[in-house]
Amino acid sequence: MPDLAALPAGCAFAGRCERATARCREAIPPLLGDRQRAACFYSEFAEVTA
Repeated sequence: MPDLAALPAGCAFAGRCERATARCREAIPPLLGDRQRAACFYSEFAEVTA
């Protein structure tokens, strides 16, 4: 469990995401989408499964 007083920079999921890059570890991604929202630099490349 991360120390909430000292959260790392960047995306909260970078440490457990297979698509994470240096960009993800350095900056917080913007929240995107109209109907479904995703805060990810690479959400447009993600496969949709249901």
